[in-house]
Amino acid sequence: MTAVHKLLLLTIFLALVLDAAAFIVRTPLTSHVTKHGAQQARSEGFWQQSPSTLNKILPSPPPKEILDQIQADPYKGGFEPVSDFDEPHTPKIIYGSIPNDLVGTLAINAPGRIRIGGRLLGHWFDGDGYISTLSFDGRENKVKAFGRYVRTARFLAQELQEQKDQPRNDKDPEFKPPLAFSGAWTKRGNGNFYENIGSIPKNPSNTAVMWMPPLKHSTKPRLFALCEGGHPIELDPGTLEVLCDEKPFNSPTSTVSSFFSAHYSIDSSDGAIYNHGYILDLFALPSINLMKLSSTGDLLKQERSHMPYNTFVHDSTISQSFLVYIVCPYITASGLELTPFVFGKKALGGLMKWRGGHSFNDVDRYKSYLHVHSKKDLKLKWRIEIPHPVSVYHIADAFEETENDRETKLKIRVAELDSSNPQCDRPLLEKQFSNQYAVPLGTRLHSTLAEYTFALNNNGSGNSHLSDWFDAVQKIDMDNRDSSSDPITFGEGVYCGPPIFIAKERLYSNHHNSQPRQFQEDEGYIVVVLYMSKEHRSDVAILDSESMVVLCRMELDRHLTYSFHGEFIQDYVALQ
Repeated sequence: MTAVHKLLLLTIFLALVLDAAAFIVRTPLTSHVTKHGAQQARSEGFWQQSPSTLNKILPSPPPKEILDQIQADPYKGGFEPVSDFDEPHTPKIIYGSIPNDLVGTLAINAPGRIRIGGRLLGHWFDGDGYISTLSFDGRENKVKAFGRYVRTARFLAQELQEQKDQPRNDKDPEFKPPLAFSGAWTKRGNGNFYENIGSIPKNPSNTAVMWMPPLKHSTKPRLFALCEGGHPIELDPGTLEVLCDEKPFNSPTSTVSSFFSAHYSIDSSDGAIYNHGYILDLFALPSINLMKLSSTGDLLKQERSHMPYNTFVHDSTISQSFLVYIVCPYITASGLELTPFVFGKKALGGLMKWRGGHSFNDVDRYKSYLHVHSKKDLKLKWRIEIPHPVSVYHIADAFEETENDRETKLKIRVAELDSSNPQCDRPLLEKQFSNQYAVPLGTRLHSTLAEYTFALNNNGSGNSHLSDWFDAVQKIDMDNRDSSSDPITFGEGVYCGPPIFIAKERLYSNHHNSQPRQFQEDEGYIVVVLYMSKEHRSDVAILDSESMVVLCRMELDRHLTYSFHGEFIQDYVALQ
């Protein structure tokens, strides 16, 4: 299974072997690294215009400090606030054509703004959710683009606040409007403690999307905006207006008893949805909620499982038989530790602490674990200790291999934090996420694509491959490094968003009258949004995922911010 659809800035450098008795062997490999565009030269373009000119062009011009940072590193312009589309836009196809079997809609979620006026939000993950859609009809070589902020309760409250501050907002890019909401890392108002006493962080709905089949009375599929810190918000897939505000999935007899993570998995064999959720019970023993839903969102089963400490699990995934996730020692506050938050002194996220240490030899540290749950009953079957610091946001995939009908090996590929001095520098990563504009050139932390092999019976062995790329898209062959593609770049001053893989097998899954055929695992297309820093707008590229050849490239009339996650639905063209 390829991982190109979930990972972008990665290095593969190690493999690990672990048995059920929690014994592990770590094998470091010789690095073979190629970097593309890590430090693109400063060049003339959109951001080199005078501040007075930019103030006339941009609906929310950056304050001087941020403008200086963008001019020094133009890729940072991709973090600037986006605007709602007034109407659907027809991108101009400037190269190739849309593949004729690419028919459907790609929806992408991103933090559309991480600053409001001159006030920077406390973290990248606190940005207001913004959904963009690309409706492809390859049969007619047509595409429509659309985008809109998710009208969350916090977004609407801030709109009212901005109406009060409008005269000053229009005249002064340095003005820092008070915030009408608090985020996990962001304090409300002007940040004073008395404005934040008892203030609960609000859901930004900025992380991912999920498509579901239509309800019985409709022909439109259902679209949801997701974020770890809340419940799904249902949107109209055409207009992107909110149809139903935050609401947990349920069944006739029960309701999801936790938040609903943005990182769900769909079982291709039966369409079932597996997910996990943070349980907001800060004074109880730490635990996580595992859940299974039908393809239409009915809650089939949920299971509360104890955790070794209070932490936040960002991602989980499924293999043939298991639901798995890695428990990282980035500890959330609980009990009396919450006092500074309750009394408005600190944002909740500011109380999180890295307790994993910085080396293999640190003794005063919390341990990392792999949790393996059965998909049948969602109960925890294995808790396997990983005896070195692990900091993981995303899991690429997981799958099982059985040898001699006895020993089962579980292989997991993860995007692991890559830092060497000190090792596993999670505090520095969070500091960079707290102000994306201020990260000095050449110091940004990235991820390592690591493959772990766990033997669930006795023992096992593993191997790994190695590659690294920046500002490019690359396909990694995990079985044969030499078969990995070269990094694909898109020109000077062009920066990539996360590539999204659309499998051909999925495109033909509803074509019952077509001749059945077998598809290769990497057969399909990759869609990637490109930030054109010289013009402060975006392109969209479509690549053949087997050959990694660019098939089509199109221009948008505006920029889209760097996104988190997107999802494609076949045969539904939201905008004709």
